[in-house]
Parts: sequence; structure tokens; C-alpha cells
Amino acid sequence: MDFNHCLAISKIIHKRPARIALIRCFILVLVFINASLAFAQITPENPSADTTLIQLNVLPPDTIATDTIPPDSNVYRSPIQTEVVLDARDSIDNDVVNKKVYLYGDAVVTYGTISLNAAYIEYDFATFTVTASGVQDSLGVWSGLPKFKDGANEFDGFTMQYNFKSKKAFVRQVFTEVIEGTLTGKDVKMVQGGDVIYVRKGEYCPCEDPNAKTRIKVGKLKLIKNDKIVTGPGYLALHGVPTPLVFPFGYFPNTDKKQAGIIIPGYGNGQEQGYFLSNLGFYLPINEYVDNKILADIYSRGSWALRDQVTYKRNYKYTGNLDAQYLVRKLGDKELLNYSEDRSFFVTWRHIQDIKAKPNSNFSADLSVGSSATFRNNLNANQDDFLTNTFRSNITYQKRFYDSPWSFNVNAGHDQNSNSAGDQGAVYNFTIPEITINRTRTFPLAGLFNNGTKQRFYEKIGLTYGSAFQNRLTANESEISLNNLDNLMKDFRNGARHTVGLSTSLKAGPVTINPSFSYNERWYYSTLSRTFDPDLQSYVQDTIIGFDRNNNWNAGVSATTKVYGMYSFRTGRIKAIRHTLTPSVGYSVSPNFDARVYGFYGADGSLGSYSPYDGAVYSGPPSGASSLITFSLVNNLEAKMLSRRDTANKFVKVPIIENIQANGTYNLAADSLKLSTISLSGRTKLTKYANINARAVFDPYSYVAVQNSSGTDASIARVDRYLYNSTGKLASFENGTVAVNASGLSNAMFKRQPGASTATTEGMDENGKPLEGPDAKGGGKFSIPWNATFGYALGVRKVRESIMLAEGFGIIDTLAITQSIQVTGGLEFFKKVKVNINSGYDFETKELTPTTLFFIVDLNCWEFNARVVPFGTRKSFNLSLFIKSSMLRDLKLEMNRNLGGDQNFFF
Repeated sequence: MDFNHCLAISKIIHKRPARIALIRCFILVLVFINASLAFAQITPENPSADTTLIQLNVLPPDTIATDTIPPDSNVYRSPIQTEVVLDARDSIDNDVVNKKVYLYGDAVVTYGTISLNAAYIEYDFATFTVTASGVQDSLGVWSGLPKFKDGANEFDGFTMQYNFKSKKAFVRQVFTEVIEGTLTGKDVKMVQGGDVIYVRKGEYCPCEDPNAKTRIKVGKLKLIKNDKIVTGPGYLALHGVPTPLVFPFGYFPNTDKKQAGIIIPGYGNGQEQGYFLSNLGFYLPINEYVDNKILADIYSRGSWALRDQVTYKRNYKYTGNLDAQYLVRKLGDKELLNYSEDRSFFVTWRHIQDIKAKPNSNFSADLSVGSSATFRNNLNANQDDFLTNTFRSNITYQKRFYDSPWSFNVNAGHDQNSNSAGDQGAVYNFTIPEITINRTRTFPLAGLFNNGTKQRFYEKIGLTYGSAFQNRLTANESEISLNNLDNLMKDFRNGARHTVGLSTSLKAGPVTINPSFSYNERWYYSTLSRTFDPDLQSYVQDTIIGFDRNNNWNAGVSATTKVYGMYSFRTGRIKAIRHTLTPSVGYSVSPNFDARVYGFYGADGSLGSYSPYDGAVYSGPPSGASSLITFSLVNNLEAKMLSRRDTANKFVKVPIIENIQANGTYNLAADSLKLSTISLSGRTKLTKYANINARAVFDPYSYVAVQNSSGTDASIARVDRYLYNSTGKLASFENGTVAVNASGLSNAMFKRQPGASTATTEGMDENGKPLEGPDAKGGGKFSIPWNATFGYALGVRKVRESIMLAEGFGIIDTLAITQSIQVTGGLEFFKKVKVNINSGYDFETKELTPTTLFFIVDLNCWEFNARVVPFGTRKSFNLSLFIKSSMLRDLKLEMNRNLGGDQNFFF
């Protein structure tokens, strides 16, 4: 060993200046010579353990000069292949005789990814063992307790020993964090570099708070890093008190990877269907992208349900879930007349493609299809599904071409309405598929016959094109089955449509003129015809298979402009009010393309008509010619006001009325009733959090009572006589709606804004004096955080009834009013208790709408949830108490009870 090697070793063992390292190098040389003499007396076949100090190489292998020493297999190689760095704040003492180094005060030993910190550390060169412990003061308080860190694993304890050669550790009273909790133990032994840990008298706390009083106590425990935790007998203790929850052994996953396992069910009483176990199942992770849950519900009276839930996700590509369920519902007793049994199914599928995956194409799915009574029969269905009457599905593929105006879409979907269910079940409408090809607006005449920079009027003519193909089926629920597939295929209706549009925009001073032209053509692959059946003495309808087509076109022009009015104020916050009028008038014409067939097609042989395209996908062309004058007037009113808060912008614009619009048409080609009803609508913001929408319809014509042939009753008819001519009124109110919606309501609305003159400093009152009592801490009074969403709807419509008078019949008018309120909101108490409500009130029925209450209580390690439906057919409650740790989520108490329906059944 030369002088340079001594200097290097000294610097590693103790980080001090070179002057001190030179002195200690001489001491190491003497030790090296004495040890070499001892080593020379031992044969390589029988080395002595006390000679390991000689071969202690704490230097990395590349720092030792080996080019002058020939390789020798009998030369002892140190097991320490990584630099060991020792450091301490107070002092470091070297005991050459006992081959130890002592470190005092914030001592640190670092060996690769392993580090050990403590108030006192002892390092034994002979056994490659490091021992660490804390220190106690005169009062017996411990400080500087050892902290062991190996990569992401950290351990705290009172005393620690670690052997660099065997990579085994022994810890007294260990404290460490594991997956979703903390683990403590009286005696701990680590082997295999800390990958395997043995614990005696261990306690597991499944909470983020290591001081929580929930403990799972076990006598023996084995922890395998990134794999599992296996225990012997144990029990659950709360606040140090043992509970009856005892288990002979335990197995817990200790990895971020998904683990297969049994899903513990909930239980309850369904009254009509008996006691039940819900959501009993098995969780099966298929791979890192897909996992699967198989769940079942079992009822004591024979009902059962089976569900399969699949979720999948690939980052930056797609995400989705598939849920399929099958339900068998049995009510009553087979020995009695009240027994019934029905089967239902439902499938939902959600698929979302990441927009970054394929920017020029997209595939998405939103599928909700199944039996109409599925959620009405399922006790575990949520309130939203139970109240939903209409379900729709849509599966879409969209393709856009680069540097091209063309796009291509394929769509498949359906809709069903539970309220339409009759004896044959609900009505289903399927579209399988719908294919569309579209061309965005282009200007085909741009640059034609024009080499200048100024654009000519014909260059502004835009062209659009669209074509679509649909294949539709309408069927009752009872008709949908695999056995009836042949008949369903015959009932499909299909057709195609092509649309071409031309439009442009011209300026004439302040007026904008927009001419337009559109052409529509429809293709059919079957049509209808009527023939007279002499046996039935009536006309019957036949389907003719073959290609047919029809078309129609219309042309029009519209003109619009804006008119502004301003009124200024000399004093006050309001500086000006601006009124904006946007009038618009247009004219469109369309010839008569009536495709109806006229003749003696009535039921009794009288004159009648029918359309060959009745029931077709795109129906037929509109009947009758039209020559329409359209008009509309849009009003906007806003105020210019001084800003109270924004110092950068002196004035702010505040909308008073965002939009009030009147619309109507006048058909010059009609023989009567040429003027349409007048529609008036408007919207505006009431506050920052609330807005109002209103709509009303007015009729300019009169209504009369027309007596029937028997003279005993009369019907109401709209006649070609302006109401103004008979009553002096311009129009009569027919119907209207008003909706007020408020969102974002919370206690934050009433907090003082920063910078306001009335704002107080934390802990101080408005006069700058310290607060006293309960308001002193935090500088504010006790408050309960809350949030709410509010909706109010009012509907009014005129109802006309005929009444018998002394001379004929008259009309009496009444108003039918419907109104309701819907409220959702929540309260939070002490950041531990949350109460949410979803309810409303129907003023017409004078009843509360379906109401659900949710209670969530945070119990540190535990969480208590309650869902209560206080009344109605789904009157029920659900209570659950469970550990928040997902690893122990199935450690829970749950109770379900359905309080609605018929309770007079045997169990």
C-alpha cells in the first residue's frame, strides 16, 4: 500500500483536510503491516474470520491500482464494492485496535442507495456491521432516533443494525410506511437487502395519520417488498380496545399493481324480494390496461342479478367502460295467484378516444340499451337511472382528410322511451347505420376571370354539399328477439338524401344581403301503393320494391343591419345606456312539389289521397307552394358603469337585457291564415350566479266555436280573421315558459373581497384591534361551507273550451299553469361531515319531487355513508361503514333496507 492509497482511504473514512489525513495514514500503514504478518500464517484453504479488516476495501474497484499486481484467485476480495461514506456533526473517533469507527451528533452512513441517520452510529470494520441508536436527555426524552432509507423504503426505530455483507438488518421498535398505511413492530429483521422484512408484535395502521387509533395487531408478520404482506393470527383494535374481528391469518397486497380478489357483498332487506346480498363478486385485473369485475345480487325470494363490468384505459389513446347486466325478478309466492316473474337486461358502453391519438379521425361510443323495466326492477339502481324515461345510444366514427374539404362519418344509434311501453313493451328506434359525406363551404369561382387583387362578387359564392344514407328500424320490445330476426330484417327502412347549397354575402352600405339557394334530392328503395280489394271492398296498401326518387328546391334572400341608440347620464355610476336593434327581413320561394296521389282512395270509396313515401326514412317533399316573408327583431340593452373594484379599467359594461327576439312569417302563397304565430323570447343575467330565460307565443287570428251537426257540442277552430278586427287586440297569448337557473351559490358569495375597504386583517376586527374569544383564531367567525344549485320553471298555456249560450256556442278561456322547483346542494360541518340533498317541489301536484339525501362522515381511518330516499316507491336507506384504505375497502359494515312496495310476503 503506497502513500497515495493511504491518503485516499483516509479521505473516505473521515472527510477531513489533507493535513489530518496524512497523520492518520501512518497509523493505517502500521495496522496494515501487522495484519499482513497475521494473514501470512493462514493458508488460503482455511482463512480466519478476524483477518477481514485487512481486506476491507471501501474504495470503488476502479480506484485501486491493479495493473502491477497479477491476478490471483486466492487473493481475498472484499464484499464491499461500493464506497461507504461516514460523516457526523460533532466528532468521529477511530478505534484501530477494535476495528471500529464511532460517529456522534447527526451521524450519517451512506452506502450506495442506502443511508442511515442517527444521533449515534458505530461502524465495525471487521463484521461490516453498522449500529445506530438515539440518545436520551435527563428527562428520558429520546432524540436523534435512527432513520434507515433504502431507495423508496424508509424505516424509523429505536436501535438499528445493518450488515453490508449479508444485507440483513435488525431493528427494535420499527416504524415504516407501506402501501396506504404505516407499519410498526417491536422487533424487525430485514433480509435480501430489505426486500423481505420479518416483524414480531406488529401493528398496521391503514390510515394516512400514523397517530390514528385504528390498529390491526398481529403476532408475526412477513412483508415482501412490492408484493404482499402475510400475517399470522391477529385482530382489529380501536383505541387500544380489541374488537371481535379476529382472523387466523392475513394476506394483504403491498404493491401498486392490481390484484385479483373477492369482493365482499352488502346486505339488506328488499321487502318485496326479501333479504339480499348485493355486489357479491370477484375482481380480476386482466392486464395493465384492462380490469374486470363480476358482480351478483341474490335475493331470498328467488330473484337474482348478474353484472359484468369492464374498464380499460391506454394513456394518450383511449379510455372506456362496459357494463352488462341481466336481472331475473320474482315476486309473490308460486303457490299463490300473486306470483310473477320477468327477465330484463341492460348494456352500457362508454368509449372516448384521446384527441391526440389520431387528430384526423375519431371513434366514440355512448351506448345505453336494454329492457325498459331494468332499473325499475333493480333495487340497486341509482335514482337517476330509475327516473330516466328515455335512453339513447350513439356509436360514431369520424374521418377528416388533410388539406381537403371532405369528411366522412359513420353512425349507429337507437332511442327508447319507457313511458311509451304498452302491451307490446316500449318502442325502440334503431339506426344501423347512418353514413354521411360532407363537403365544407368552398368558393369554386374564386380567381376565375380575375387577375386583380380586388375580389369580385361571384368569387364570394360558397358551395356546400352533403349526402346521407340511413337504415332504420322501429319495433316494439316484444318483437326484439333472435327468433324474430328474419321479420325484423324485413322491416328495415332505408334511403339516401343529397343536399347542395349555394350562398353568398354582399354589402350595401350598412345593410348585409345574403342570397341563398338549396337543392334536395331523396332516393328510395321501396315505395307504397294502394289497390282496391273487391273481397274487402276497401283499398289495401302494398309495398313496391324498386328505386324511386323525388326532389325539391328553394331560393331566398335576406337583409340585416344594426341600429344603435345611446343615452348618456351626467351624474351617478351609470354613465350611458346603449340600445342595439338588429332587424332582419327575408324572402324565400319554393314551388309545389307535392308527390301525393289523388283519387278515390277513401275508406268508403270517396275522394282521398296518399303519399307513396309515407313512413320512408326521409319522407316526401313538402306539399304546397310557399312564398314566405320572414322577419325578426333582436334587442340588446347594456349599461356603461363606473367600476368599483377594477382600477385598471375605469368603466365596465353590464348587460341589462342580453337578447329579446321577435320572429314571424307571412306566406303569400297560402289561401288563408297567411300570418304565422309570433314568437317572443329573451334572456338575461339576474346576477353573477343566476340567469333567466323566457319565451312566449302570440296568435294574431281569432278562434270561434263551430257547432257540430247534431247541435249538442262544438269544436274550437282558428279562422282567417285578425283578432284586432274583432276585439281591438293585436294578438292573444297562447303559451309561454319562464326558467330561472342559479349555479355556483355558496358561502363564498358573502365573503369580503380582497382590497375592499371593509376587509379585516386576519385575527383583527374592523378597527384593527385583536379579536377575542372564538373569533380570535383565523380572524373570522364560525361558518358552515355550503353550495347549492337552484332551478325554477314556470309554464303557462291557454286552454279554450266551448260553452253553450242562449244563442249558439261561445268560448271560455282559462290558463293552465305548471311550476316546479329543483334544488341540489350540500353542507359541510367541521370538515368532517357532509350533507348533500337532491330534491324539488311540484306546485301542480303539491308534492315533493323524488328526493335523495346523502350523508358522509369522515372518521379519520373510517368513513360513514348514508343514502336515504325518504318517500316514494323507492323509499329506502343504505348505511355503510368502511375503512377508507382501498386495500381494506371490503372491511366494512353495510345495511340496506327498501321501505317501499308491498311488504305482505313470506320470506
